Amino acid sequence: MDALFVQLQEASLDLIVLVIAITIHLLLALAVYRSNPRSATNIIFVLLTVCTVCWLVAAHVARVPGPLEGSLMMHRLAIFFAAPMSLFFFLLAHTFPSDEIRLRSAYFYAALGGALLMMVLNISPYAFVATEVINGDSRLIPGPGLIPFSVLSTFFSAFAVYLLIKKYLSAVDLPRKQLRLILDGMLVMLVLIIATILVPILVFNSLAFVPLAPLYTLAFLGATAYAITKYHLFNIKVLLAQALTITICVVLFAKLFGDKSQGAFIVDGLILAFTVIFGYLLVQSVKREVEQRELIQKQEQELEVVNKQQENLLHFISHEIKGYLTKSEAGFAGIVEGDYGTISEQLTGMAKGALADVRKGVRMVMEILDASNLKKGTVGYKMKPFDLRAAVIDTVEHLKPAAEEKHIGIKTMIDTKATFVLNGDEEKIRQHVLRNLIDNAIRYTPSGDIEVTLTDGDKLRFSVKDSGIGITPEDMKMLFTEGGHGKDSIKINVHSTGYGLFIAKQIVEAHKGKIWAESEGEGKGSRFVIEFPIT
Repeated sequence: MDALFVQLQEASLDLIVLVIAITIHLLLALAVYRSNPRSATNIIFVLLTVCTVCWLVAAHVARVPGPLEGSLMMHRLAIFFAAPMSLFFFLLAHTFPSDEIRLRSAYFYAALGGALLMMVLNISPYAFVATEVINGDSRLIPGPGLIPFSVLSTFFSAFAVYLLIKKYLSAVDLPRKQLRLILDGMLVMLVLIIATILVPILVFNSLAFVPLAPLYTLAFLGATAYAITKYHLFNIKVLLAQALTITICVVLFAKLFGDKSQGAFIVDGLILAFTVIFGYLLVQSVKREVEQRELIQKQEQELEVVNKQQENLLHFISHEIKGYLTKSEAGFAGIVEGDYGTISEQLTGMAKGALADVRKGVRMVMEILDASNLKKGTVGYKMKPFDLRAAVIDTVEHLKPAAEEKHIGIKTMIDTKATFVLNGDEEKIRQHVLRNLIDNAIRYTPSGDIEVTLTDGDKLRFSVKDSGIGITPEDMKMLFTEGGHGKDSIKINVHSTGYGLFIAKQIVEAHKGKIWAESEGEGKGSRFVIEFPIT
């Protein structure tokens, strides 16, 4: 132990690597345990990690130059902790990702008894008999107790790998990803150990990379810890901040006792104190950041679920209402058209009014469904060239009766010599774009005229100008948004869903066009403009 304290004073690279590895190991174990303290998988992982840490410490101390008896004891202690490591590795492979141990009681107690037997033999003189010095190098003399240790640890490890591979081949979705991560971490650890430790020892008789073994174990334990947490936002920033702070403090502490002068001792002590305080504040800051990120992520997931549920409910209700309204529309249309015989003028007028209301309801439901489908990207377009001028003129003629009822005139300004051919979905352009803009102009214009213009040039430009209520700067921000309403528009058009302009914008943009609105302000009318590329 005196030799270890001397090495601590010198703050060697071996010791720094060990401290970093142990710190991260313990933080990983703590994070996994906190994620689910009652899970058998998590508890086994913690036990495996603790045994690994003890093994790393014992193996490190065993390499420190010192009395042969102390070195022999440390080597025995190292393989003492190596025995339960193989047991917990096997149990982890068998249990993961379950919260309960599923190994039969008889097998469990047999495995536990075998591990305890290994531990007793490994700490006894039957594992390593003695230490001898040959050419200045100390070497261990193995004993018969290493044979059962080698057999059982090999069995546990090989069977654990077999179980992990078997589970991986039969798993799907998230468990498969988790098992793949564990296997990858184990493979990386084994490759590093073989390539940088076993091969150099066997071929070059070199121990240069042995001090890096603690970092290699992180590949497996880190991947396993991340897999156990089921890909949740892992506090890796907190772990790194804590590991960095502890490592720096250990190095400064060693340097504190290594300095000889009193002045240097005071300076190093102040630096150590400052580092401890700063490190604590840093870790707390990182913790708050991670907690906020986890909270945001949780809220986003919950919001996504709620939105999905609302969307499905809206789609279902809209479809049901559409079905009822369509049947009602057919019924009232039959009454108006005389399919059920002659009725009085009063009933005919009532049927016409009801039919108009039902058709408004159908349009509202269709707008909601169309907006939902556009948002999901499930709308298909039948793209083919059509005469945009004819579509505009037909739409104006169809809406003229509604304008005449309000004593509003519709002026059309279309170049009769130009050709207005647009490659697109004519039905959607007519219904959701042309009709929507002209109908809105009629609805929101108390009196005056509406100008419908169609011109060509480098682009096809369609515009609707009215002398109605106008658009305030605040309302302008709401236009073309999903369910967007102006503060006064809903008073004029109480049946508006707010989806009309949103749908028009989506369709125009799907045709590589642009749509926007212009207005000088409230009460000064408005102008809606659409530009399509020339076909």
